[in-house]
Amino acid sequence: MKRRVLSMALVLVLAVGLVGQAWAAVSPWAQELVEQAEQSGLVPDTLPDDYTQPITRAQFCHLAARLYETATGETVDGRVTFQDTDDADVERMAYLGVVSGIGDGKFNPDGTLNREQAATILAALANAMELELTEGETPLTDLDAASSWARSGIEKMYCAGIMAGTDETTFSPMGTYTIEQSVITMLRLYEAAEEPVIPEEPEEPVIPEEPEEPVIPEEPEEPAVQEPTLTNGQPITEENVLAIIQALEEEYPEGMSWTNANSHFSPALNTMGYGCAGFALICSDAAFGDLPVTSRHSDFDAVKVGDILRINFDTHSVVVLEKRADSVIVTEGNFNSSIHWGREISRQSLEDTQFTVQSRYPQT
Repeated sequence: MKRRVLSMALVLVLAVGLVGQAWAAVSPWAQELVEQAEQSGLVPDTLPDDYTQPITRAQFCHLAARLYETATGETVDGRVTFQDTDDADVERMAYLGVVSGIGDGKFNPDGTLNREQAATILAALANAMELELTEGETPLTDLDAASSWARSGIEKMYCAGIMAGTDETTFSPMGTYTIEQSVITMLRLYEAAEEPVIPEEPEEPVIPEEPEEPVIPEEPEEPAVQEPTLTNGQPITEENVLAIIQALEEEYPEGMSWTNANSHFSPALNTMGYGCAGFALICSDAAFGDLPVTSRHSDFDAVKVGDILRINFDTHSVVVLEKRADSVIVTEGNFNSSIHWGREISRQSLEDTQFTVQSRYPQT
């Protein structure tokens, strides 16, 4: 059923006489924009009637999925599952890399989003929609208060005009984000996707003069192939990967507290990881930088140092430090709520709990 949008004051006046009809409570400043979003088909019926309340992670996925399908005309089949929700829109957005779980196979669908989390998800959604948005410097003075993984998304969404600050120089990254604000940012992304591209006027063609004698071009030299390297410029070998990851032990020592409250956003993989997944991304990014994931498999014999293993029936992430004949030595976060280095896991245990491998080694 389509909701009609009214200001908070009007809802209170009419509440008694209009019992039984679906009204959406919206702040006066947001009313016109929310109406435009509804008219564009961007507002799902799953939202509650009060748009002024904080938005949940699942509700944001409902909006994101509706925008993606409306703007691109594509329907995505969700293939990522979580233990605490079977919401189809959550699965679709996770499959596209727009959102990720909080670790231990969970998504926390009823948890609320703050402003920096919303900016990060919106930036990932724009990337999934292949939108080219305006970038530049911002006047924001409180980016140091934002999580390191969120700053890029905040700057992109602010410069593109998708999200505004709470005043001229403040973004308030930890501030509450509401349903009506979320609906309006989806409308702005939709308008950015619908904005027509105006082609440049073609220049007058230059007619070359006839050469007196034909010029025979030289055969071009084969361009040199630039081999990819690790973040320190060294060749991609298991020995060099191990050295980079082991160097992290000084910053992330044995026993350091690390729970699902800790997280990391990987710009290269466009993925947010919480707890064990976040620490695994830190190790992987430290070595491989902007290299993409090149293979996903469950072949123990193909495991390499630096690979991320998802173990224990997809509930825990570890990073390989050493590959042995019938076991691996790993480092991991959120192992008994802390960082741990050097645990040995047998091949039998990995295979019995259906492990998967994520590798960023270039394919040869």
